[in-house]
Parts: sequence; structure tokens; C-alpha cells
Amino acid sequence: MSHRGEIGLCIRQSAWHLGIGHALMDRLLDFAKNQAKADLVSLEVCHDNRRAISLYQHYGFQKIGTFEGFFKIDSKLIDYDIMLLKLEKSS
Repeated sequence: MSHRGEIGLCIRQSAWHLGIGHALMDRLLDFAKNQAKADLVSLEVCHDNRRAISLYQHYGFQKIGTFEGFFKIDSKLIDYDIMLLKLEKSS
């Protein structure tokens, strides 16, 4: 399983629109590619979190499935999308 990694990040709402999400993704993906030498990076995101999904799509992540009932909050099942990024190898 050394060819893949999984990431997660959370940004406090008071820190939105400051470029923190992009800065974190830049560092995480740089680490995954250049230090961990991963081929694949995956993540899970709440299916209705459009802001986060947009960020991930900006970096090339694609939805590959849905994990139904990933979380249970106040007796309500919450679906999460599974997203994957295939990292390009440097020449």
C-alpha cells in the first residue's frame, strides 16, 4: 500500500478565503509526490460540501464513488464522496 496515500483537511470557517486550503493542498500533494513517492491520493468529502469539492477538483481529484452513511450525526446518515487523484511522475 506504499503506492497510495489518503489525506484530510479541515479549515475553520473564520479562516475561509485566505488561501489556506490551496496552501495545504500544495504542501500535501508535494509531499505525497516527492517524498512519499505515492502514485495515488484519495480522500472522502461530505457529498454536499461544494466548497471543498471545488478545491479538490481544482487539483484534479475525481469522484470515484459514494460511501453511503459514512457518518451518523443526530441519527441522520451522511453520505460522503470518495475522490481520487493519480499523481503524475516527474521526468
